[in-house]
Amino acid sequence: MQKIKDFQIIMAATLGIVLISTASHAAPKQIELPVEMAKLPESELPGYRLATQHCVICHSVDYIRYQPPGMSQAQWTAEVAKMKHAYGAAWLGEADIKSIGAYLAVVYGTAKATDRDVLTVSGEGQ
Repeated sequence: MQKIKDFQIIMAATLGIVLISTASHAAPKQIELPVEMAKLPESELPGYRLATQHCVICHSVDYIRYQPPGMSQAQWTAEVAKMKHAYGAAWLGEADIKSIGAYLAVVYGTAKATDRDVLTVSGEGQ
């Protein structure tokens, strides 16, 4: 019985030494992300500047482009609001959310830059 316990202790110690020595020689993994090639469409709308400053620090432009086509200004604004409330983009103010939503609705959705709602949230329709 004692021989079995001694054997178990020796095996456990050997296993521990092997694991420690293997872990100390393991190289840290390196992850290299590809260079972002997609760009947001340029626009004079203030939401363009805000989107380039705030949106792409968390996700790629491709993520934005691959949202369902034909979204309205209200839908895009809701998507941007979700980034604040569900995903932690706490730095976005309500005016920023509306402005980015308007910009995205113009470049990827159904809105036009001349729509009254777009102009209003962009500070031009007052």
